[in-house]
Amino acid sequence: NAEGQTIIMVTHDERIAAQAGRTIQLVDGKVK
Repeated sequence: NAEGQTIIMVTHDERIAAQAGRTIQLVDGKVK
């Protein structure tokens, strides 16, 4: 990102995930 930092966060809460600039989902063990 613009600040040169990456944060990886894991959550099952869609409200929290909605605050991220980008999301990656795992579905049945596969990246979607």
